[in-house]
Amino acid sequence: MPRKPRPELHTKTSIRLPPALKEAIHNAAAHNGRSANDEMLARLAAPDDERLNAIERELHEMKGMLRKILDATG
Repeated sequence: MPRKPRPELHTKTSIRLPPALKEAIHNAAAHNGRSANDEMLARLAAPDDERLNAIERELHEMKGMLRKILDATG
């Protein structure tokens, strides 16, 4: 049974998103095993340091991937 929203804890609102951002949110939500709404709430509630740390981790991973590609090609 789906859980019912608790009005005292949440306010319903609607926003307009560019299609690419909407898709990115839905993809991230699926990857993180949560709804798009929960994904947006998590991102909005995350401290800035946490966001920066996540970006730094992703950049580090990408750097490693690029090194492997460059090593493999030449």
